[in-house]
Amino acid sequence: RRMMQYKFYSPITGVIDYTGNDRLEYAAYFDYDPAEICGEDGEENFDYLSGEDIPQYARDINAAIQRDWEEMKMEEHGFMDSFLWGSRQAQISVYEKVKSALPKIEVVNDKAYAVTECSITSALAADEVETLKDFFAGQYSDGWGEGFEQHAIQTKWGALYVCFWPDDFMIETEEEFHDRISSATLSEGVTMGV
Repeated sequence: RRMMQYKFYSPITGVIDYTGNDRLEYAAYFDYDPAEICGEDGEENFDYLSGEDIPQYARDINAAIQRDWEEMKMEEHGFMDSFLWGSRQAQISVYEKVKSALPKIEVVNDKAYAVTECSITSALAADEVETLKDFFAGQYSDGWGEGFEQHAIQTKWGALYVCFWPDDFMIETEEEFHDRISSATLSEGVTMGV
């Protein structure tokens, strides 16, 4: 039986600490006064990253995500390993259709997005899609596993923290995402008189 790929897109943000400081958690960069995080010279040495700033780090982030799943021994099924916990027992049909759900970073039009890529055996009904959206949103808000966004990824630039649960969080199917992106591009073209 051939697997189909199904993707869910959401925004992503991050912080990079050029000192390579990995003692803090992602939230610390928002919770503390920048002066408390700075080096002894008092200069700020970190930057907040938007989706437009992240493409250059995509390879490092995806490698770190892969390592994370391997360490948790969940690289085969990803999020689906914990799908049936709690009240989702009633949604066994979704679990039977979705064989794996793994997050990664994907760059679209020079902007990075979080993508949960699912391998499914048969088409999902509308309510099953909504069930998955809610489930993935919950995984992202918790930083999944041992709290992915609380771990710094060491890059050649510094310590990078990635947030899959930014303030503007939303989650869309691939179709919804591409429809929105196309209409945004079209409306920009109209306003610019292109």
